[in-house]
Amino acid sequence: MPYSDSELKKLLQDVQSYIDENFFEEDDVVCAGGIPVDTFDGFCLSLIHALSPNEDLDGFDAYLERKKPDFSEVLYGLMQESGYKAKDIIERSGLARATFFSLQNGSTLRPRRESAIALAIAFGMNGEEADDFLGDAGYMLSCTSKRDLLFIYCFDHITRFKNGVVDVNIVLDKLNMPLIGKEKEKLL
Repeated sequence: MPYSDSELKKLLQDVQSYIDENFFEEDDVVCAGGIPVDTFDGFCLSLIHALSPNEDLDGFDAYLERKKPDFSEVLYGLMQESGYKAKDIIERSGLARATFFSLQNGSTLRPRRESAIALAIAFGMNGEEADDFLGDAGYMLSCTSKRDLLFIYCFDHITRFKNGVVDVNIVLDKLNMPLIGKEKEKLL
């Protein structure tokens, strides 16, 4: 087991406190300047407006059309930068080999949300890196989901999750939340 009983107890207390302090009911969520967020598009528009209030929102279409690198290119760059081999990332992410290799070779253009989160954990990303990576995959984490808050905590405290998804699944299991990765059924 990756954690002693006392380490696990402390980690669970810290995670639960973080979730309790940062969880918002969906009705309570507002964006920059107090603008209510009803939809993802509303969030994007209010965020862009908050970041550049003097610009015309007609530039929103141009913003959306900017070419981002293919996800396989992002994954390749991360592997080069980190020095991890495919087998290491597969093990640390809990992804099926076929899933990982279809993302790596580009036959799957965009990962599922769970896969993107698992990869961010596997690469040991901090909060900012994970936000960028998930954004490149087309996702974001929400303060209206307790499970997402656990992932945010994980990225902000990545050194406490040295074994990747295995460690995260231990915490998810103890908090009665759905596990992540292909080993969902085989915890402990």
